[in-house]
Amino acid sequence: ELYGALDQRSDDWRDDRADLVRGLARCDRAIGAIEGKLDVAKTTARAFAEEAPAVKRAGELAGKVESVDARVDALDAKVGRFRDAERRSATDRARLDALE
Repeated sequence: ELYGALDQRSDDWRDDRADLVRGLARCDRAIGAIEGKLDVAKTTARAFAEEAPAVKRAGELAGKVESVDARVDALDAKVGRFRDAERRSATDRARLDALE
């Protein structure tokens, strides 16, 4: 009777061990999947980190382009006023010449 109980206990332990081995294999597969996803996340984060300075620089350059555009518009307006003044001056000279 004692040997029968010991055999039963031994069988139970073998079953428990087999369950634990299967559970460990599932955990190993899950860990492998998580590590794969972590590698993808690291690669993505690295790419974003490498691109971040370029994105920041592009933003700065866009601001400079807007500033230059504003200055060009201001210069165009000044040139337009200068041409208007030049036309008026030419008209005034022509009137003066006609009076003389």
